[in-house]
Amino acid sequence: MDERKGKGKDKKVRGKGDEKITHVIKRYVRIGCDLTEGENIEMALQDLNGISVSHIESNRDIETLVDQENLD
Repeated sequence: MDERKGKGKDKKVRGKGDEKITHVIKRYVRIGCDLTEGENIEMALQDLNGISVSHIESNRDIETLVDQENLD
């Protein structure tokens, strides 16, 4: 199911790709890699087929990522 948020150009469509991205990022952090820079995030996602990434701004600290990891 797609979920639309925001107005105009800020709309975001969420789908199956978001689940893959979330899984890859959590795995990348678990093995001890740093995701504080956009380049690191791009590297983590580079092997996902059908996913393209643009305009990455890292604005979360490691505590936030760990808190999200504990939700699973």
